[in-house]
Amino acid sequence: GAHFPHPSRFNESLSDDLVLPLRLALQSVIEASATSEVVLIADTNEFTSTSSDMITSYLELPGNTTMSTSLEQTCCFDNGFSTWGAFDRIIANFGTGMETVVLMDSPLPLWAQQVNPVTQKKGAFHKPIKGILKIAEGHTGSAVTTSSTSTMSTTTSTTSIEAVASTTIVASSPTSAASPTEMYFWVVVAGVACVLLVGL
Repeated sequence: GAHFPHPSRFNESLSDDLVLPLRLALQSVIEASATSEVVLIADTNEFTSTSSDMITSYLELPGNTTMSTSLEQTCCFDNGFSTWGAFDRIIANFGTGMETVVLMDSPLPLWAQQVNPVTQKKGAFHKPIKGILKIAEGHTGSAVTTSSTSTMSTTTSTTSIEAVASTTIVASSPTSAASPTEMYFWVVVAGVACVLLVGL
């Protein structure tokens, strides 16, 4: 999981100086875990004009495959979820397809409509999305999920992986009750704690 820096200019992609630390951090995880399969869950701060292929290219993800959630208008409450605000993405460098589900629609619940009582400035709430990564039957490999607090490497044995992107994912950890083909992630989606089951 990641929260990318903001580009220097409106409607432009991240500059090389902002991309370099992201690329180096991701490459260090890939090397340390001896894997080539990556699932990135991020607020990329990339505008709709920047494709997910461009992101996998500048991050130098291994291989030639890019599976991504569709570019949805998830950002932000303060700008009315403008057409350019497709910041929140789930991207993988393996698989056969990706389905996208926006987990919240307008009107937003009251708790998500944050407004400063003094300045009347609206909060930058993002709508969470869910990506369902399709994997070929019999696929085996190590799918890496990273966050600021943990890294996980496992063997994939089912036909899909589900992940949720939200700017409020705070931690992930396996539960002791998980079977060899299941992993649970504790996530916070828009301030509400929930459990996400990821088929592995």
